[in-house]
Amino acid sequence: MEIVQILEHKGKKITYMDFSNADRETIVDTLNEIKPLITAESSKSVLTLVNVEGLIFNAEILKAFQDFTKENKPFVKAGAVLGIKGLQKIAYDAVMKVAGRQLPIFDSIDEAKDWLVEQ
Repeated sequence: MEIVQILEHKGKKITYMDFSNADRETIVDTLNEIKPLITAESSKSVLTLVNVEGLIFNAEILKAFQDFTKENKPFVKAGAVLGIKGLQKIAYDAVMKVAGRQLPIFDSIDEAKDWLVEQ
């Protein structure tokens, strides 16, 4: 399965990033690769869904997510996150604070996709 996929749900496109159980290098490289694709889109047009299930955050991963989330803010109409559990909530809160955003957390991909397309 590819880390970044464009999903179609109810006629709308969702940029899905599956970082579940990914390693540091994969996460950082992928975020750097996807950033220009999102920032090339029209303002407030992109729907994003990020899966971080099982992800272990460290300082580098945290910084990469903070930068990515902050820089893509003008282009994202709505975003959602999957898989936040336990101590991951602390890392999530730090990313959201620095990025000046608050993305809802979902337990299932179907709930997240349904919410996104309604935005």
